Amino acid sequence: MEQVQINELKNSYYEYIAKIPQGLQTIINLLVNNELEKVFNSIADLAEGIEFLLKVEQAFKEQGIFTNSRIAEAITIFKNLNDSLANEDFILLKDLVEYELIPIFSSASEWVFQEEVK
Repeated sequence: MEQVQINELKNSYYEYIAKIPQGLQTIINLLVNNELEKVFNSIADLAEGIEFLLKVEQAFKEQGIFTNSRIAEAITIFKNLNDSLANEDFILLKDLVEYELIPIFSSASEWVFQEEVK
């Protein structure tokens, strides 16, 4: 992977994670307003975004570039989100988004990529 591609991918990664907290807040607002279909669609979109972030991290890892992201934590919480959706526990869903996911992605400015020391 060329340096230009690496920089473009990093920029896309950071641009996406910068938008996640607002998207999570939208999910909370939709839950409060009982707009469940929109909640489901927003969570599906978020899951696709997380998948993109994982793919970027994997591509970088293959190039010897690592990050201190908290995506693994987010994935664990996503499993709980899915459980709360399946159980129709929307209070738990809101709490997971508000108190667990938002803080993870709000700290994303601290996530950095570093090349492996050779």
